[in-house]
Amino acid sequence: MIFSRREKLSALSIGVRDLPVAVGLLRPGNLYAVGVRNAQARRLLIANTASRALQQGAKVAIISAQPADQVEFLLALDAEVDRAVEAGSLCFFSQLEDYAVKLERHGADRFLTELEDSGLQAGTLLLLDGANRLFSGHDRVKASTQARLYCDWFRGRRMIGIFCFADFSLPESAANRLKNLGDIFSGKSELKSDQGRFIWDVTYWETENGVVRGREFGVYCDPSGKHLVANGLEIDTMAQSLIKAPDERRVILTAHALDMSVHIPEGWKVVAGYAEILAAACDTIAATIVLHFERHEEFQELAYVVHSLRMVAGRGIKLIVWEKGERLRYSQASLLTGLGVNLVLYKEQGMSKLLLAIEDLQGVCFIHCLEQDFESAVKAATPMVKGGYLPPKAFGNAVSLALNQRTSMQHVLVCLRLSPEIAHIDALLACRIERPGDFLSADETQVYLFLFGCPESDIDTILDRIMALPVEELFLEQARYTSRELIAKIVDDFVARAEHQAFTDFSLQLRKPESKAAPSTEKLALENPTEDQTRHRESANGTMAAPRCAPGGKRSIAPCCLLLRKAIFRP
Repeated sequence: MIFSRREKLSALSIGVRDLPVAVGLLRPGNLYAVGVRNAQARRLLIANTASRALQQGAKVAIISAQPADQVEFLLALDAEVDRAVEAGSLCFFSQLEDYAVKLERHGADRFLTELEDSGLQAGTLLLLDGANRLFSGHDRVKASTQARLYCDWFRGRRMIGIFCFADFSLPESAANRLKNLGDIFSGKSELKSDQGRFIWDVTYWETENGVVRGREFGVYCDPSGKHLVANGLEIDTMAQSLIKAPDERRVILTAHALDMSVHIPEGWKVVAGYAEILAAACDTIAATIVLHFERHEEFQELAYVVHSLRMVAGRGIKLIVWEKGERLRYSQASLLTGLGVNLVLYKEQGMSKLLLAIEDLQGVCFIHCLEQDFESAVKAATPMVKGGYLPPKAFGNAVSLALNQRTSMQHVLVCLRLSPEIAHIDALLACRIERPGDFLSADETQVYLFLFGCPESDIDTILDRIMALPVEELFLEQARYTSRELIAKIVDDFVARAEHQAFTDFSLQLRKPESKAAPSTEKLALENPTEDQTRHRESANGTMAAPRCAPGGKRSIAPCCLLLRKAIFRP
């Protein structure tokens, strides 16, 4: 098939409205890899991309295992689908039974031969759902060869291809192996659920002026359920910082968080309470939200609201909790941090400190994954091991459990080298561990102290509180580690040495009389959430309703080779 080199073909765009052109541009002769785990979102992205291409006058081909479902999405978007099919601008191909097995047997060449025989023209946009099955899931070298073969085919025919994968992160899948293929495709991105919304996560994307790497863009589904729209949020994933957002200077706070005699800066929005702030946060992207804490009886509700805000508004918002009555317990502050709070202000800190905190949080984003279910999120942020002394192997297991929990909390390992005149047992007895999740152990020369959910700025305060004597009277020196990788390496080395050396187990000497256990922090979940809280919990699930079908009911696809069959569209 020969095409004129003089024919100018237009670039197209991915189906996300208001997305920066550079990270959604589809250029002729290029093949792009896009991952979307949510099946409804994947079909919606394909339908919107196809619709935009048709509006630009391009020809579109869609390959799917269920082309009839894809037609329904297109019908909800574009009333000219019938005309586009009749004019030959839009066509569908269905993937036949045992498609993946046959492809593995006959190879990528057979797939490309059938595409060649279909008569697709230069400049055509080919959207393929279920691209995982086009690649070998067991041989990375073979998968790389297949990827290069597909890219060469699209380049030679000056067509635009989008291979849609169900998931880039499924273990042992072909898509997972594509992570290691380098920059073979012209672009690789993923439309990911982001705590109630979506993120267009760009691994790399080739543009006319270079390559964009490591960017995330906020995306939401519009009220009609038909369109994906960028909301203006942009995050640098390499620097783990927020680049821009339309409402980053916006501040929303509860009335109880402020002394009403204090002048409120212009533009700040004050709402009555937690329920009102949840409603106000629904349209926020990167605003700062200030919540009050007055009584311990309210902590359950506060924890639920913090989690709901992250689910509703995503990672761009900044959350501050300000003590206005009773003090938060350290375990409560740690839990709030694990649920998504950026900063806790103490009751003695005034308005000037709040203003400084708001300024310092500009450009900050919440980069950690958070469980969508409140109870699961609480469990992930709750220490899994009772505090106190542990022998080396148990200490290593406890640290490993803490480090593997899905939480944004920072942990600290403090290695304290003993003074020669201080006995091990005296140093250990001087460490008064009271919080669950804080524990210690010892080798022949030093004490290992692990602090669960401890910000680096609080280390000195914590050490002063738990030590019966000044640290310098008990220990010669100390080393502090906040990197999870370094903590794991040091503790693994300690445990490995303990297997070959007879480190003393001080468990019997340090054992305390058993006392009645305190209630578990995991019971924070509200047993009877309000109607509003239930609604916000449901809205946080990240599910998307299918677009409404156009009047006239379901359209049918009648089957009209070995891998692909052209589907006949019947109005």
